[in-house]
Amino acid sequence: MTLGTKVLSLISIVLLITLASGVLTMDFALAKFVVFISSCYLAVVAWRTKEKMWLVFFVAVALIFLPVIKLFSFSYAVWRTADAIVAAGFAFFIYRYYDGYRKGSAFEKFVASRLLPEEWAIEDWTKDKSRGLKRHVESDMNPDLTVRNVSTGKRFAVECKFRSRFWKDNEGITGIFWKAYNHDFYRNYGDKENIKVKIVFGVGGNPKNPSRLFVVPIESLEEYKGKNIPAQYLQKFEKDIKIPLTLDNPQTKV
Repeated sequence: MTLGTKVLSLISIVLLITLASGVLTMDFALAKFVVFISSCYLAVVAWRTKEKMWLVFFVAVALIFLPVIKLFSFSYAVWRTADAIVAAGFAFFIYRYYDGYRKGSAFEKFVASRLLPEEWAIEDWTKDKSRGLKRHVESDMNPDLTVRNVSTGKRFAVECKFRSRFWKDNEGITGIFWKAYNHDFYRNYGDKENIKVKIVFGVGGNPKNPSRLFVVPIESLEEYKGKNIPAQYLQKFEKDIKIPLTLDNPQTKV
């Protein structure tokens, strides 16, 4: 999400709240136009981040607030309600987007800090270059870290995922949901680059100091793509949070 998109969205939220509160009762053609443009930009963000429900939401908002052509004709009371709902949706999406980015960045730093420099060399640390540009950067999708064992020369790609807690799915399985497209992308990346890919999950606590830590080879998640990874299954990959992190042996929690 570029700075321009964020600013435009925040302006839209202010306009929508003003309209919903009844403070602004004039013709809101300009407000409709601003909200339309913002929803289009946010729809692109939702599409890039594979947020399908949000994509549908923003496309629907764009159609409702379509300038010039009136696809929908609502009463003043209905418009005020729609303004409030859309303002809440915009605000929640922006907060969730930046909060997720902040937590992800903090957890990456935690994982890197647990890889002792005398044992692990960090060859690459993927940064979200798209945030400073007005175009998509393919390398932003790469695993967060590429590291090399100083002694053995073995290389690993590390993707860091923090979750505030385990959650229970509709089947009653408590664990971490593992998106199918994430699995396929990282599995294909490992095959293409000829490198072992490890997924590091942090659960509970906060991103700077998670309560539990799991290091899972990507191939061990094959049967769980698109499903919840059971917490019980993850236990065999758990690492002791108090000791330096290892990637190239099956050491489990002490």
